[in-house]
Amino acid sequence: MDSARYRLTLARLLDVPADDVRGHVIGEHGDHAVVCASSTTVNGRPARVPLAEVRAELRTRPGRISHGVGRTRSGPAGAVLSALRRTLALTDGIEELTAPHGGD
Repeated sequence: MDSARYRLTLARLLDVPADDVRGHVIGEHGDHAVVCASSTTVNGRPARVPLAEVRAELRTRPGRISHGVGRTRSGPAGAVLSALRRTLALTDGIEELTAPHGGD
């Protein structure tokens, strides 16, 4: 979810279509998330990432979602469906998945 939020946020900030943005966030949610700015591209070219604005958006967005609807309702289900679509070759792209490992 954080990587998808990152790409959407960056697309909005750079005024480009979200499909043109490739980038990732690794680690935990919130303040522990790591934006992989150096590998982020827009239309296949390195992007200038406004990190302060991106981090502020990623830090506050979950709270705004929770305030608006009370909780995220379909995040895990949406991730499963997206992974299945790619696994079954119904859509093209890369799917980022994480799983607990050793209690982390």
